[in-house]
Parts: sequence; structure tokens; C-alpha cells
Amino acid sequence: MDNAPLLEFLKDKVSINNEPDLFFAFKDKIFNVEYQKILEQLIANDPPTKETINYLDKNGLTPFLAYIQSFTTNYNGLLTTI
Repeated sequence: MDNAPLLEFLKDKVSINNEPDLFFAFKDKIFNVEYQKILEQLIANDPPTKETINYLDKNGLTPFLAYIQSFTTNYNGLLTTI
């Protein structure tokens, strides 16, 4: 199921600072240009605070590290498939 249309509709009403878990929702969609634009808009609407940027997921990763982990996992999986 693709949530991009719903996120597009809600992007002006949602704050990543109020819902820091949203940062992690984008980690597996980072290659999707539509989701990149939505994430950029969410960040522009309410720039993340240092607390939001350093918020940890259940694996102890910050949003940035979660994106890096997702990128490397997807990249390695792509190379294996090729």
C-alpha cells in the first residue's frame, strides 16, 4: 500500500518535532523521490530540533543512522540481486 497521497495531503498539518517517529517512517522510502519531497516539506514546515534529530528508535539509531542503515541494506540487496 502506498501512503504517499495521504502523506501529501497531511504534510502541512504534521510536525516531525511533535511526532519524531515519523522520521523513521521514511527510512525505507529514501530512494522514492515522492517521499523525499514530502520529507523535505515536513522539515521545512517545522525544522527539527536537536532533540528530534537525536531521537532514538527501538534499535538505538538516530534518524540519520537509520537512513544510512536502510541505504546500505538496500544497496547490498540490490547488488546481490544483480
